[in-house]
Amino acid sequence: MPKGYEFSQEVKQLMFHIINFVESEKNGPVIPLYNVDDRLVKMLDISERSVRRLKQELHQLRQKEINEQQQQEMKEQGEMDANVRDLRSRTISLPTSKHRESSGSNPPAKILCRRHSASAPSSSSKIDLPIPQALPPQKKSEKERIAICLDNATWHNKLTEESIIPKHSSIKGEIQKWLQDRKINFPEKFVKAQLLQLVCTNCPRKEYMSDRIAKKYAVEIIRLPKLHCSLNPIELLWNNLKQFVRDQNTTFRQDDVKQLIEQFLVAMDDKLASSYFHHVYEVEEMYKTADEIMEEEIEPHLQSDSEETDSDDAEENVD
Repeated sequence: MPKGYEFSQEVKQLMFHIINFVESEKNGPVIPLYNVDDRLVKMLDISERSVRRLKQELHQLRQKEINEQQQQEMKEQGEMDANVRDLRSRTISLPTSKHRESSGSNPPAKILCRRHSASAPSSSSKIDLPIPQALPPQKKSEKERIAICLDNATWHNKLTEESIIPKHSSIKGEIQKWLQDRKINFPEKFVKAQLLQLVCTNCPRKEYMSDRIAKKYAVEIIRLPKLHCSLNPIELLWNNLKQFVRDQNTTFRQDDVKQLIEQFLVAMDDKLASSYFHHVYEVEEMYKTADEIMEEEIEPHLQSDSEETDSDDAEENVD
């Protein structure tokens, strides 16, 4: 019994009946377990009619709770759909430059994936997300291309076994074995530096694991320059995703943040994804224009270090 709280006399009397009934069955059931109504009559010390009425009220109460739960789920689903529509309406697609529209270059890479819903049971906190899967090789027209844009992360640039060569940190025996496996002759008296020079002369062309897998599916790999995140379309996606979560997050709970991320991914469509690539194309054109200005108008007027050194020497000779 909680401290400072007293049960009413009616509640105590009911509890006493239940305690007596339970104690009477410690050596086995007095009334068969399948006879539920008789057991309730004996346990609660009420009439059979009262038991039936209570069971009916309990059924109605359970049905009411189920209906309220369904209404709550429908309300949450409606709010979720409204958030998705709001996201699509507030996300502005970046315009395509006029130069791109008028140029005869190839269209942006087409992102293809097979979509299917997750097999988890549906609930208010679960969303059937499109799960991307690799498509089998298929015949494409000349205007259609599949491309993957990669940055210079280490896991994107893992070399194949055939492309790995010994390094300066390799021991002399490893370098000799590499040369012997490729039937490259070398004098026994060669030191490590000479062996490495021989390796550099006969090193194979670099081939990455990602390129090999992409070639199997006729996919083109586009590698970005180092330290040029502005040329990476996914950076725009991260920016929009973080802004959406920042605007919609009100509870600051991990589960709610995860649900907001799922809502953003559901709202992602081909048009919005293509706009990221169009924006990156405009940035690329801006870099090319800046390079042309640098080469044609600025560099001709710059003085190289060698010219500065020659002029300084000439002044010293005059002095």
